[in-house]
Amino acid sequence: MRKILLVMLAFVLLGHAAAEANSVADAPGMVTFSVNYTVYFDSEANAVGWLESQQDFVSRRESTEGERRVMANVMEGMFPNWSDMVRMHSDFLVMVVRSSTPGESSLSLYVRGVLTRFWNY
Repeated sequence: MRKILLVMLAFVLLGHAAAEANSVADAPGMVTFSVNYTVYFDSEANAVGWLESQQDFVSRRESTEGERRVMANVMEGMFPNWSDMVRMHSDFLVMVVRSSTPGESSLSLYVRGVLTRFWNY
C-alpha cells in the first residue's frame, strides 16, 4: 500500500512540476486556464491537515450541505459509481481544480467516497 501511495505521490509531483514549468498564466492571447490535481491520503487527519494548509482555498467560503449534495450529484451523474472509483485508490481523496475564471476554482474532500467538505471561489 505504501508503494502505491509513493508512486501516486510521484505522479502528482511530476504533474505539478510540469504545470509549473509550463505555466500558461502569462501566455499571450490566453483567455482562461485550469489545472486539476487529485491527491490521495492514507488517513483523514492527513487529508484535513493538507486542506488547512491551502489557505487560498480555505480562507474563502466553504459550501453549505445543499451545495455539497448538488456537487456530489453532479459527480455521480458525470461518472457513475464515482464513490466506488474514489475508494479504489484511497478512502481519502482531495480534488483541487484551479481556474483563472473567477468563481470556478474549487477544492473538495471525499471521505470513503462521500463528499464531506467543499470550497468554491
